[in-house]
This record gives sequence, C-alpha cells and structure tokens, in this order.
Amino acid sequence: MRPSPLLLPLLPLLLLCCCNCCRCLAAEELSLRRWHARAAATGDDGAAISAPGFAVAAGSQQQQQQQQQQQRWLRVAVPATVVGALLQNDYWGEHFDPYFGDNLERVAQSRELYAAPWWFRADDFNVTCSAGAQALRLVFDGLSYRANVWVNGRQVGAKGDVAGAMRAFEFDISGIVCRAGAQQVVAVAVAVQVFPAEDLKDYDLGVYFVDWAPHPPDASMGLWRDVRVVSTGAVSVAHPAVTSTLTMRGDSVTAACLSMLVEVANHADVPVKGYLSVEIVGITTSLQQ
Repeated sequence: MRPSPLLLPLLPLLLLCCCNCCRCLAAEELSLRRWHARAAATGDDGAAISAPGFAVAAGSQQQQQQQQQQQRWLRVAVPATVVGALLQNDYWGEHFDPYFGDNLERVAQSRELYAAPWWFRADDFNVTCSAGAQALRLVFDGLSYRANVWVNGRQVGAKGDVAGAMRAFEFDISGIVCRAGAQQVVAVAVAVQVFPAEDLKDYDLGVYFVDWAPHPPDASMGLWRDVRVVSTGAVSVAHPAVTSTLTMRGDSVTAACLSMLVEVANHADVPVKGYLSVEIVGITTSLQQ
C-alpha cells in the first residue's frame, strides 16, 4: 500500500483536511522521550532485548562504571546521539562541557565507545487509540546512520534498508503493538557511518567534515530527532508541500500559481474511496479518487 501523491493547483494554503466516509481519522501522536541506551555486545538478541519482560538495570553512574561496558544501560532523553547519551550520564565527569578548550579531544579519545553499534530502548509507554483508529506507525524523524529496529520482540526494520545520514523512517506496527494498555517496547540497534579509507571502497554516503568543522567523535550515531507512535484511521494524509510558479511581465509579477504535493496512504487491506479537500481563504477545492 504505497502512498498516492496528489498534485493540486492551489491559491495560498490555509487548511488541509481529508474526509473518507469517517475512515480518515485525525492523527494522534505519542512522542517517545525516555529511553535506555548501551553499547551492543556480541550475542545480543534483538527479539529478547525488545521483549516487554526484558530487565534493564540502570543504576547510578558509579554503579555503571563498576560493570562491564557492554552491560551498562544509561537513562537517556531522546533525541540523543551516543555522545549525547554519555554526556547526559556524566561519563566524562559532572558539568563536563565538550565545547570548552580541548575537551572534544577527550571525547574523541574514547573511540572504543563508538566502534560497536548502540542499543536505544524505550519501554515505559503504552498505546491507547481513539475509536476508529485502524493504523499505528512508528516514525523516526531522524536516525543516523544504520539500524535494526524491533518492536515487542519482532523486527520491523533491517540495517540493509534503514540506512542514511539523518534520514526519516516509518514502520507499520498495527499488528504488533497491543492496544490494551500493556507495556510496549521499541529497541533500535544503531550502527555508525562507515567513512572512506584510503582505497575509497565500501564506505557510506553521508555527512563529512573539514578541518574547521570538527568531526563528531560518534559520527552523530543515534536518534537525533523525535521518535513517535502515530495513530490514524485507514487513510492518512502526510507531508504536504507547496511550490510556486510565478508569471512575470518585466519586473512585475502578474500571476502566481501554487501547487501542492501531498501523500495519501491507504493502510487498509482493501481499496478505499474518498476525497481530499483543501480550504484556501474561504475557497474549498477537492479531488475525488
């Protein structure tokens, strides 16, 4: 069920709405802010780590320092990169400022922390949906660089497809997330971007830095924007974009045409008919399909 882009000529846009025989429900969102994170270890099982009953031990920083690195679970507020997660937990000391003096060099010296993938795990949320909600999507507004994504013990995204510099991704989790108020778990194993070696082989297309813009020691690995669970009806409307075309006479604009591109997705298993309606300063236009 791929989104169907609709291109409409418009005047200045005021309001976008969708009506589809009550099957297009206004989206409800839950932002996942509170997570745990740790470096990945050999033998980690994504299904087990993302299971609701998995035990996460996250003690004080002093207790964490006494454990093996791969066993440390840090409390993290997302958005956060790996360095951000460590800073939140005073890894380099209380009130440590990576932007002061040569402190960034100290962060870079901990390079062994960034060699392995990192787990980010959210487990303190539940999902409740309004009447009529038929689709649930897990939305990453920005992830870098490569990741395996698990929800409630099931893998929904693999690193071969979930890859890119600070890209957005979304996954249909309608049949995975329980809607009865039980604990839900999202677990993401994020891997660092591969930078080119001298032979310029097997490297990732991504964001690079020059000498006057210091390279982030973790290459911005992590969840660098919000992670959301979005509930909608069978049909959803997303990503509206408006472009303009001007008609000129000399240096003067004689007319302006705005075109809107919007993604309308059918999350049901059967075809759905409806119409897209746009209200523009008291004028309403629609497209039926």
